[in-house]
Amino acid sequence: MAVIALIRTGAWKRLVPVKYKEDFGLVFAVSVRLPLLFVLILVPFVPVGIAGWSLHKAFPAENFSFSQKAWTLSEIKERLENHSQLRIDLQGKAASFAIDRKVSGACTTDLVESICQLYASELKCDHNSKSHTFTISLSR
Repeated sequence: MAVIALIRTGAWKRLVPVKYKEDFGLVFAVSVRLPLLFVLILVPFVPVGIAGWSLHKAFPAENFSFSQKAWTLSEIKERLENHSQLRIDLQGKAASFAIDRKVSGACTTDLVESICQLYASELKCDHNSKSHTFTISLSR
């Protein structure tokens, strides 16, 4: 309703100065004149953008990753079990199986699922979501 009133009265033609100033030793200032209607439509999206950016910084897509060296499943199991409620049951010689590719995930479950997908031809993985347990064995 307010937008329609702004358009009918011609207030959308009015230019509003938008100023930005930073002081990091050197003063940096910008002043731009924008149409009032544009500013009123844009202002509600600023908090949404800031919230989205904050969530992205707080919860990165690749929170857990293993890439610096070849890790064995037993080393990955030890690290993940210390940082979460996830339990990994390694059967047979799966404990010494080397993960030599970069693997990452948003959470521990996501990380183990990505390992199982990357090595689907060599590993057999079963996931019990109720007990937060992965059972991993060699498929050979």
